[in-house]
Amino acid sequence: MTNIIKHIENQGGMLSGQLAEYLVSTQNLTETTARKRIERLQSPIHKLKGLFADNQSFIYHSDNYNNQEYFECLEMAFEKSAKRCYAVIVAINYSHGIISKIDLPNFTFSPKTKIKGHLLYSTLIDKLKQTNVLVDYDEEHYTLNNFLLKDLKPNFRHYKSI
Repeated sequence: MTNIIKHIENQGGMLSGQLAEYLVSTQNLTETTARKRIERLQSPIHKLKGLFADNQSFIYHSDNYNNQEYFECLEMAFEKSAKRCYAVIVAINYSHGIISKIDLPNFTFSPKTKIKGHLLYSTLIDKLKQTNVLVDYDEEHYTLNNFLLKDLKPNFRHYKSI
């Protein structure tokens, strides 16, 4: 288990599917055994669940939480397996780091009303706020965590001019 923990710490974070592939290739485990080992991981390893396709989770070491490497790995995981989250990040960066709370649902691929099998827009926003990806800029706007912003800081004046 310690080499799994060291690998996760060195990588900064990864999807559970990627970790399972790593375990299968390096430790000659079956996929089922690799998934069980991942499932049994405990502190200092943490899992971010509910946002990724195919019931995957984002696995990270507690020492890497909320730093630049963590958010880079999380953004890559969103791009690979959570398109609706990645679309939010791209939309906010395209809007120079700030977006209206009214306009954001247009970019999420999530319904505002309950549809069986779909993640609600409000649930998606709550999860992104809990994971510190999405931050309230003011009462009417959202911005991203500073590590995810492509500009140095949100540019409200430029956003208003668009």
